[in-house]
Amino acid sequence: FPLDHKEIPPRYHSIFPLDHESKSRQASGSFGYPSAVFKVVGTQDSVTYALRRFDNVRTTPKIAQVAQDRWGSLRHPNIVALHKCFVYQKALFFVHAYWPTAQTLIERYVGSRQPVPEHVLWSYLIQITAAIRTVHGAGQACRCIGPAHILVTSGSRIRIGGIGVIDVLEYDQVKSVVEHQREDIVSLGMTLLTVASRAIVTPQTINQAMIAIAQQYSPVMQTLLISLITKPPSVAELCGVLASQSFDELGSVYAVADGIEHHLANEFQNGRILKLLVMLGSINERPEYRMDPRWSETGDRYMLKLFRNYLFHQVDEEGQPKVDFGHIIHSLNKLDAGDPEKILLASPDQRAILVVSFTELKQCMDRAFADLYAGHQSNDGLMNAVTEQMAAMQVAAQQSATSGGMMMMMPGAGVPQMPMGMMGQMMTPGMPHPGMSHMRGPGGAMPPSFMPHAHTPQDGSVGKPPFSYGRGGGGRGGGRGRGRRPGR
Repeated sequence: FPLDHKEIPPRYHSIFPLDHESKSRQASGSFGYPSAVFKVVGTQDSVTYALRRFDNVRTTPKIAQVAQDRWGSLRHPNIVALHKCFVYQKALFFVHAYWPTAQTLIERYVGSRQPVPEHVLWSYLIQITAAIRTVHGAGQACRCIGPAHILVTSGSRIRIGGIGVIDVLEYDQVKSVVEHQREDIVSLGMTLLTVASRAIVTPQTINQAMIAIAQQYSPVMQTLLISLITKPPSVAELCGVLASQSFDELGSVYAVADGIEHHLANEFQNGRILKLLVMLGSINERPEYRMDPRWSETGDRYMLKLFRNYLFHQVDEEGQPKVDFGHIIHSLNKLDAGDPEKILLASPDQRAILVVSFTELKQCMDRAFADLYAGHQSNDGLMNAVTEQMAAMQVAAQQSATSGGMMMMMPGAGVPQMPMGMMGQMMTPGMPHPGMSHMRGPGGAMPPSFMPHAHTPQDGSVGKPPFSYGRGGGGRGGGRGRGRRPGR
């Protein structure tokens, strides 16, 4: 990127220039002053903004603050919001909302061979008038109505950009607010005439532009454009003239809202399907749960495993893989609704064949996931209990050391060792200790100092412990261990 990026305030990053490459920094911009526009990201809020920098401008931080106070709180759907205005290293900066892929009216229409439909002109007129009405109602004037400042953001949605800029650049203007408001209406007529004629219109070329559009638009539109330029009405009078056309615009807005709502409904359906996939993925092929390595292969979980094969492992008559998105989505929707329709589930070797309904599958999934979630919650509760107990024992150790007493300490740690009997009370049979996973040795086995030496069943005999802390240590009697054997 060019060195100009070093001139951006440090509160912004991810800088990208938005001006054309052919534009020079010394050339006058759309406001008549040398400027540059960048896409930036705020460091504090991570929001993308459009940052405009002006060089060699006579202004002060106080003037910039006045503009920010005046326009910072103004919000309208057809106005690009101003977020900040400040002076940094003798340069003036404006931070506006960023609209990706936006085009100015000049970029969209000037030089185009495609005529602009009249309903689009009515829509633009109503949208800009609505924005002007809000600004004039606040006792201000836009002062930036023009084809170079109005942005087409999406479809036929337009927004007035550069709000508040002229207030700082031409702070010493002696015109009254009423005069500036009148100029807003005249600029509105000139802007629409530029769009209709697809050429830049100046006061000297107004008649020429009107002749060019005479055969394309209705007399009502032509008369309105001329009146906006020659006899500008107040914004209230203009709203009365546009009342009839505003209902057509309102209908279009409702149609767009319905389309967005329909799209949102589709996204909601995607969210439901994702939830089902997360639940099934958490259950299927789980290697071990509650010290049972075959938990996912038995009971309700086995039925869900067969359903997983039914969803994703379809084959055709020749045994070739068959990918059918419609089948997957349709089946997941039925599972979510608990449809009573029955389906045939079969294992890959055809030894297990089940006929179940989506209702039964949904119940199996809910039970299995509830079992998993209950284990997750009990795991958290057990960990909290162990943490509290260890903290209490550490306090007791400090008190004992102060009083000159002795307490058994764990080698290499500043925490007193928990008696084995107490550890046994805090351990749930069939559940590994959550706080001791970092103490496992090679192959997932616990060090000997943490293994219970004997277990006394109810009959009083001494035998092996009812549960193991590791996943097989690599010995012959250790079962199917997933860890690596020591020394391998």
